[in-house]
Amino acid sequence: MASKKIIIDRSKCISCGSCVACGEGKIKFIAGKAWSNESDYTDDQAQDIIDVCPVDAIKSGDENEYKKSYEDQEVAKAEEDEEDC
Repeated sequence: MASKKIIIDRSKCISCGSCVACGEGKIKFIAGKAWSNESDYTDDQAQDIIDVCPVDAIKSGDENEYKKSYEDQEVAKAEEDEEDC
């Protein structure tokens, strides 16, 4: 069974916290929007998190999709800003 990464479209995220509650401590808020760390999920775990999002901001993907999304959404910059506070 292939492992999955959780990818969150931060432009769609409404910061409801549902994914954080469901994400087994692997999802947190960065600059007010949800983001998953690089943890691997089983298909069932990923689907549970996808299903809990009320605005369809979550999908699963492989390592390359995760890294591209991380870079495209400038999550690294948001993480740095969080640390400066």
